[in-house]
Amino acid sequence: PDLPDDLHARIADACSALDANPGNGILDAVPELRRVWSDPAVVGALTSLLGADYRMNGHRHLHTTPARHPHSQTWHQDGTNVRHHQIRTVLGMYYPQA
Repeated sequence: PDLPDDLHARIADACSALDANPGNGILDAVPELRRVWSDPAVVGALTSLLGADYRMNGHRHLHTTPARHPHSQTWHQDGTNVRHHQIRTVLGMYYPQA
């Protein structure tokens, strides 16, 4: 999305300042994230893939990689891997910094 650079910096700073990982509560803990997911470019992309009646799943998680560790987590699968000829799910990731 075409959002101001300072918004991404504020989001990164807010995430870094969290005392603990809020898990599914990340949108409440860092409300400016809602601007990313409601941006017309993001909504348009998701609508084109999933249809106008798509909804955001309640599961979300803030993943961080401490400087002293090369990886934040091991390989894993979120949810069930169900194959279908239509797109039914999109796993969206947002990185507020390089």
